[in-house]
Amino acid sequence: MKFAVFSHCTIDTIELDTSSNEQIGGAACYCGITARNLKFDAKIHTKFGNDFPKEFLLRNKIEFENALSEQPTTRFKITISGSDRTLSLLNTCEPIEYSKTNADGIVISPVYHEITNDVYKKIKQDSSFVLLDPQGFLRRTDSEKRIILEKTDIDLSKISTTKTSPDELFCLTNNIGIEAMKNLQKKGSRTCYCH
Repeated sequence: MKFAVFSHCTIDTIELDTSSNEQIGGAACYCGITARNLKFDAKIHTKFGNDFPKEFLLRNKIEFENALSEQPTTRFKITISGSDRTLSLLNTCEPIEYSKTNADGIVISPVYHEITNDVYKKIKQDSSFVLLDPQGFLRRTDSEKRIILEKTDIDLSKISTTKTSPDELFCLTNNIGIEAMKNLQKKGSRTCYCH
């Protein structure tokens, strides 16, 4: 079985108390690893700079092409203080270009505006199973580059399932709970998962 993932690979700086650590992130990495662990073929459609350790992808047999950008990799800072978590945008890489895929399933999971509306429309046509995690379509930054969510209308036609957080679900539907999930289905998503 073949899975394709459309998302940026990221480098995340995690600050916890007095320590700071860098690690790779982004749905392209996490979904790619999960697919490989389930013995699926995984191809990621992504962009990253020379600062990204592509050896990680090669070692884990995650296929990619045309991913290297002259721009640095998308970077986030995650600051954890007690039970509070703040996500800040440090850098964005260039947008992902459309390339046709013959995958059995597709995951569309932007982290921050790397998938244009035109590319999104084309991707949805390439498989009968398309999972959407809309977080990157909903994210904006405030004056201090902290990530905030904004109400956004997204075309959910041809989407098999939508994965959201409660806050993302509210931004998509202006509603909460079961009614919000029903609203997603009315917009076109066959099923939805809220965590």
